[in-house]
Amino acid sequence: AAVTEVLSRMSQPLDYGSLSEAQRLTALADLIADPECEIPERDGLSPGTREILAVFGVIASLREEISPKVFGEYVVSMTHTASHVMEVMCLGRFAGLVGQDNGEWFAHLSVSPLFETIEDLSHVDDVLPRLLSNEVYQNLLKASGNLQEIMLGYSDSCKDGGIVASSWNLYEAQRKIDLETFQ
Repeated sequence: AAVTEVLSRMSQPLDYGSLSEAQRLTALADLIADPECEIPERDGLSPGTREILAVFGVIASLREEISPKVFGEYVVSMTHTASHVMEVMCLGRFAGLVGQDNGEWFAHLSVSPLFETIEDLSHVDDVLPRLLSNEVYQNLLKASGNLQEIMLGYSDSCKDGGIVASSWNLYEAQRKIDLETFQ
């Protein structure tokens, strides 16, 4: 919702909610890659969106004030699409955590998609190839050490489908990651 609101108030407004997944990935990649991209005035944004943007501002401030290692992975719970991860990167871009500086990519924010429920686990073989084949995301990943953490949730999948279904779907998700994503 925060990304949708921010993009609707850009100098060239975008109806993010009406875009297909492929269009969302393109729009987000373009925003992240654009060194001139400016966030709209925060005063006109909803309190919830301002709060989310403030969280990314705090991450940026604490990295500078305390240590670049002050935060680990930003976990995206209930990841259903690659755009869920790219939305976090876009919000990070608005806080100066990711992007380009003099043509060089930087990424001070690492995102870990979390596939928790049986349904989430079934999305692994669609989400990861889309995400990892996105050129902008590839550049951000390289800039942050070229390591992608992926989380598979056993607790919610067990609650969702029972222990046998959970175990099977976790196994299948791991197999899909091994066989399809990284070839």
